[in-house]
Amino acid sequence: MATVLGEKFDRSFQGTPPGMSRIDNELWQRYRPVISDSCIAIYFNVYLGKGVDAGGDFNEKWKEYWIRRTQLRADAIIVYSDRVVVVEFRDRATASVVGRVLAYRTLLLSANPFGRNVESEVVTNFYSEIVELICKQNQIEYKVL
Repeated sequence: MATVLGEKFDRSFQGTPPGMSRIDNELWQRYRPVISDSCIAIYFNVYLGKGVDAGGDFNEKWKEYWIRRTQLRADAIIVYSDRVVVVEFRDRATASVVGRVLAYRTLLLSANPFGRNVESEVVTNFYSEIVELICKQNQIEYKVL
């Protein structure tokens, strides 16, 4: 099992995204209006990477459960005609968010189900100079809402 996109949404979606926490949903609701009209699709709660197989002694249901538990999970992937943007919503983002976003980008690039350039973005509610600097150095868009 590798990238699991899940349900496809469009730009007009106004509900609570699957798998999103209350605070991340608040950030999503503030972020949603800035999504370009050229958005083709949005996927939430996207599982990335292979995960860890629980081994031969478990039934398939439990193996799949464990693989999902050990995969990384991106908050949102927004698809445009020319690129894909992995978006991490993070309450009071600290420097650790950069490692997660880099991992998401790496895993999505290795599978690349969209065949497009992959970009990354951190969306937070608290400004941090060091997070902004690290994001800039790693070509990650940094938005404070």
